[in-house]
Formats: sequence, C-alpha cells, structure tokens
Amino acid sequence: MAIQGSDSIVVHRGGADYRTEASELIAGKGNIQLKQGNTELGRFNVNQSNDQLITIPESEITSINGQTGDVIIDANDLNIEFPVTSVNGMTGDVLIVGGSGDVTSVNGMTGDVTVDVPVFSVNGETGDVTVDVPIFSVNGQTGDVVVDVPINSVNGYTGDVVLYLDDLADVNTSGVTVDQLLGWDGSSWVPKSPVSLPPSSQLKGFIDVAAAAPAASAGDIWIHHKNPSGSSTAAGSWTGIAGQTIEEGTYVIYSTDNQWYSGTNANDLTQIQSDWNVTDNNDAAFIKNKPTIGDGDYSLSAGSGVYFSGDALFSANQSTDAALEIGVDSIWFNNEINSAVGNKVGDGTYTVSTDAGITASGDLSFSANQSTDAVLNLGVDSLWFNSQISSEVGNASIMFTGGQGIKVTGDTPTANQKTYSNTSFAVDVGNGLAFNTSDQLIADLQFIENNISASGGLDEAPTDGNLYVRKGDTESWLRGLPYDISTLPALS
Repeated sequence: MAIQGSDSIVVHRGGADYRTEASELIAGKGNIQLKQGNTELGRFNVNQSNDQLITIPESEITSINGQTGDVIIDANDLNIEFPVTSVNGMTGDVLIVGGSGDVTSVNGMTGDVTVDVPVFSVNGETGDVTVDVPIFSVNGQTGDVVVDVPINSVNGYTGDVVLYLDDLADVNTSGVTVDQLLGWDGSSWVPKSPVSLPPSSQLKGFIDVAAAAPAASAGDIWIHHKNPSGSSTAAGSWTGIAGQTIEEGTYVIYSTDNQWYSGTNANDLTQIQSDWNVTDNNDAAFIKNKPTIGDGDYSLSAGSGVYFSGDALFSANQSTDAALEIGVDSIWFNNEINSAVGNKVGDGTYTVSTDAGITASGDLSFSANQSTDAVLNLGVDSLWFNSQISSEVGNASIMFTGGQGIKVTGDTPTANQKTYSNTSFAVDVGNGLAFNTSDQLIADLQFIENNISASGGLDEAPTDGNLYVRKGDTESWLRGLPYDISTLPALS
C-alpha cells in the first residue's frame, strides 16, 4: 500500500524520536518555467504525471547553478525540500527583480530568476519569508533587467531537450512499477517498493549476528552483542544484512518482506534522569505519585536498665546524621540482682586434687563467683603408668630352631623389645638338595655321586638279561621283570 500524505512517519535522529506527516516529505507541484529572454518556451511542474516536450533553441548557456560548459544536473541541484508558504507575501510563480546593490545570483542562478513553490528555505528561513535583494546592476544595466542565457547543451543534448528522472546522473529508474519509491542504494537512486510495517514488534533479547539467524516473525527485534563486546560481520543466513558489519548494541529487525534490517544503536538512546523538582507532568523527568515526606521529631527516652548517649532527639527528614548510643545500665542491673537474690549467690572455693595416674597444674583453687577466668590443666601421669606396666610385662627372648632340612638365621627377638627383628627360615641345601635356576628344589646329583664314590660305590646288577631293582635296606639287587635275551635279534 502506498504512503498517503496523511500518514504519520517516525524519524529517529540524534538519539530521540520525532513524528511528522508524510505530506511534509512529499515534493510539491510548483511550476518550472523556461524562458528565453521575455519569451516563455514552456513550463512543467516537478511532480506531474505526464511527459512534457519543451523545445529550447540552440544557444550558449553562461552558467547553470553556477556551473559552465556541458552541465549535468543531479537531484542535489534541484534543491526540492520543505515548501515555503510565500516570498515577499506572494505565492505561486514569484519573480524577484532588483533594487540597489550587486547580486551575483539567486539560488545559484542569474538573469531573470523565477522561484517556484515549494522550496526548502530562503536565506535559511521557512514559512512566510521576506527577501530583500538589493541589486546595483546586472550586466551593467539597472532597473528591470532581462538577461538572455544562451545554452550550449543539457546533459549532452542540444535542440529541443526533454528531461526525465533518468537524465539525472545519480538516478536509475530501470524496472520501475506502480507505487514504487526512489531509494538510495549507496551509489544511486533506484526504484524500491515500500515496506509495510509489522502489526507489532517484540524485543527478543541479545544475539551475535556472526552466528546463524534465528527463526523469526515479522516484528522480531534483536540487539547485536558478542562476548567480548564488539562488531561482527552478519552471517549469510541474515537475509538483507548478510556480510554487513553490525556494531555492538545495534538493533536488527525482521520485517514483513522476510528480510533483516539494521536499525539504530541501543547504546545511543538518551536516558533522562528523574528530577524531584520538575512539576510539569508532560516532562520526561517528572516523577508521578511523589510521596509526602513529613518532618516530625523522634524523641527517645531511656527506661530502667538502659542509658542513652548522643542524639536522643532528631527529625524524620533532617539533612544531617544523628548518632545515638544505647547501652545497658550495669549499675542498675547490679543493684536489681543483689536486691532480687538477697545475697543468695555464694562464692565457695573449688579445690582440685589428683589421684594416682593423674597430673594437675594451673588454678587448682577457684571460687564459684569469681570475676576472672580460672585455667586448670589435667593430664595422665606417664611415669606412674610405666611403673605399673613394667611390673606386669616380661621381656624374655624368643628362640627359633630349625627342624630337619630347615636352616634358621638372623636376630633373636624379645617379647617386649622396642626395635624390629629380622629372622630368616630357609631349606638347608648342600646335603643332596639344591635349587635350580628356576628356584625349584632338586636332588644334587653331583653330591650323591661324590658320596657314593667315597663309600666304595655300588655293585652292578646281574647281566643275565633280566630287569633288576635295588633293595634299599640291604642294598642287594632283586630281579624285577623276567626278560629273555635269547629272543632278541642278533647284533650285526
């Protein structure tokens, strides 16, 4: 839907919001008159809907807006801003002619100057503006002077020249459709469709635009914030602002066209301090429902057993500090206690004595009602305990002897010794027993052979072909299994 002149528009400038009517921003329809000398060549208005062809005879232009040669006019040269109600009390197409004094140009123009309404301002003023223009002479002439301005070319054209918006150097209307507006894209004015405002807005919180954009509805508002704080380049999912540098604290808004837009900075919002003394309820600093603060006096008095020192009287709204010390009246309490107990509190003496095995040191005697602390140390009499224990505990030696094949070496401990003892038990090797490399106990064959040889050796078993075994007690050979050697094959 196109913007109407009666619509209200909010503008944020310098940290504050301003409201204006859309009609104040819509260009007026004043006439532009082209003349050559006193001859009118044609006229058109700045906001007409139809094309107008005006033929300008070839001639030389002295200057346009202070420029000479082949002059290209852009939007800034048109100087169309807020309308002036009147000039010198006149409206419509106003012609300003001279008086006394030298005027180089009016609005950058020379010759017969026609000022069409609307314009931004005249000499920095708006509304009904009166302009005093003293003119001494124009081209050496005085009075009502008509200046013929020869034109070389307009935007490179000669002859009958028709100007369109596209003829402006910084305007490109390619692809324009109905109800579109011109918008600045950073390098030129291009057609843009007006964006409808969302029905409502919702502040969602803080987000770093370097991360992926969240799922959003029209009117969602986020504040860019990164940790630590600083600017970020918007990620590709932030359609509309992707790749842009977003400063810390900038609002990013999701609109009805499904695109993100960067707005003002939250850190730039002006905060107004409330002021107690402001009475205008339309002022932002006004405090509503201010309480009525009284200034009554507080008077304190001390009852029995309490004493005061300092400011016992002060007001509820005084400007200086009050210091009051409250304490217990010990003299009163002492008197009250003595009177209440009737001197029934005794002050007998506690005397500490020790029995066998206990030691005591310090305050062995103190009273029940003494005013100072008593310190008493109780302990165990170790000397007494040692004498009692030593008479009951023996300290005889513990003897270890080795049985057959066992060897005992090391210390001989006592039953109550204070130090460690080390006693070793081992197999008695060397009498036919030995350990191999795997720490296994085996028969010492070398020992056995040596001892057999020393005793004369053993006689051999019979050689009749039978199997014999040795009888241990008589050392005689006994035939075990019969074996007939005659059945053996002959040895060849």
